[in-house]
Amino acid sequence: MRAEVVASATVGLATLAAVAAAVLLYRRRKRIPTRWRQVGVLDKIFTTPIKSGFLSECDEMVCQVEGLRQGRHRDRLARPAA
Repeated sequence: MRAEVVASATVGLATLAAVAAAVLLYRRRKRIPTRWRQVGVLDKIFTTPIKSGFLSECDEMVCQVEGLRQGRHRDRLARPAA
């Protein structure tokens, strides 16, 4: 009887530790980095709006959580997952 209790407690603690580690790793992965490093430079940016389908070239765009934006035109309007 005592061996069964010890085995059950061991399994319970191992499960709790695995779940806690998984939660911590998930939270760490979802965070947006605070330090960034430059990996390249773009010469031209081409966009193709879905409505017109016309390829347009632009010099700069603003990168936001929702996606790229140029003036009042946006790449995506989808909201990030909470």
